[in-house]
This record gives sequence, structure tokens and C-alpha cells, in this order.
Amino acid sequence: MTPEHEPDPRREYRFTGGTGAFWAGLVPLAAAAFGLVYDMSTDDVPVAVPVATGAFFAALLGFVAFLIARAPTAVTLCDEQGLTARSVFRTRTTAWRDVQGIEVDEPPSGQIAAEGTPRRFAVVYDAAGERYTLPQLDDRRCQGGLDHEVADLRRVWQRYRGADWAPVPEVQDRIAHRRQVNARVSLWLIIFVTAILAFVLGLALCMGLLVAGVYPQIGDPDPGFFVGTLLHPAALMGGLPAVATAVAVAVTLHLRRR
Repeated sequence: MTPEHEPDPRREYRFTGGTGAFWAGLVPLAAAAFGLVYDMSTDDVPVAVPVATGAFFAALLGFVAFLIARAPTAVTLCDEQGLTARSVFRTRTTAWRDVQGIEVDEPPSGQIAAEGTPRRFAVVYDAAGERYTLPQLDDRRCQGGLDHEVADLRRVWQRYRGADWAPVPEVQDRIAHRRQVNARVSLWLIIFVTAILAFVLGLALCMGLLVAGVYPQIGDPDPGFFVGTLLHPAALMGGLPAVATAVAVAVTLHLRRR
């Protein structure tokens, strides 16, 4: 039993929001994708084109729906034994003796986060030097303050990690290094954000051109290189994200060498 002068180490950080807005946002995207595929199926293009495009949209929207449905299951649990972090894809449990640090990450990517999304979040380092995020422990969901919650977790860790706990120099060096390089945005984050934004832009352009009647109908004359190639849906939704991502990666790598 936990002594009266010690706070209860058991804590649960669960999803407290709703997913209705995400589902509502997914509906017009699905409708737009369906309209585009249907229009392509009535156009004078090989059958493989609308089939491949439809399969791509189905996989993309299915993956997004999976993330929305699984988001409420993400949770961080804390007790006398250690920390359990259950994310959308996996569950990790780390005993207190194997914890090397509990930190607040605040990378600059948080500065470009959309309004209402986390800008700072808690992470844990284990004895192997692996770092992972603690779900629901961020500056948006922690009503009492993220720094306060992380400080409480550190006190529980220090109480239950055991007298024989010792810092692992390599892991401590990594934690110190991470504090210094938090000012550098993850390359994978840049790739992901750039590709998604470029894809959404390409989809919006396709829908605008479709509504404006720029794309030719069956029997219309050849629209030419500009409309038929550069503004083709495949170029806007496939080529544009690829080019934008390549440029973003090249610029990022160039700046990091300076």
C-alpha cells in the first residue's frame, strides 16, 4: 500500500477529445476523390488509370479512417512497476529501473503546428537508448500543465527505480544532445508534411479545373501539352508532391551542411 505521505503513483492519461470533426472532414475528401475517379472513368483514358487512381484513394482514405478510429485508444499508464505507452500501432511497457529519462520535447515543428494541435509533448528514454512519445501527454491535453505532469512522473520514477539504478552514459549523452538539437526539424517530418500539403493542393487544383471545365470531354480536340500533361490529375496529385518533397529535402540537407 502506498504510504499516506506519498502521492498515488497510478496515473492514466487517456484521449478526452472527440473524432467527429475528423470524420466530418473526411467525407468531402472522399466525395471529391470519388468525383474525380468517376470523371476519369468517363474520359478517353485507359481503364487502368481510373482503377489505379481509385485504388490509391481507397488505400489513402482507408488509412486515414484507421488512424481516426484508433486515436481514442492511445493512452499512457503509470503505476509502481513502470510506464506503459499504447499508441495507435504498438504498446510499450518500460520498468522504472530501465527508464533513463523523461523529457519534454519542444521541436520547432511545433511552431508550424495547426491551431489546437500539440506543440510540446513528453518522451521517455529507456536503457537501450530508444526514445518514444508518451501518448496524451502534451501541452494541449494536460490541463494541469505538461511540465507539472512530467515533473510528477519523474518523482514517481525516482522513487521506484531502485537503489541500484545507474545512468547509462551513452543514453545520457543522447538526451543531452537531443536537448541541444531540438531546434532541428526531423527530415521525415518535413517529407511527410510537404507531401501531404502538396497532395491536398494538387487535389484542390484538380477539382477546381474540373469544375471550371478546363479538362476536355470525350471527343474534344487535344488540349495540348500544358493542360494534357502538366495539369493532368496524375501530374498534380502525383508529380507535384514528388517534386515538392524532393525540393524540400534538397534544401533541408543543404542548410544542414552549412
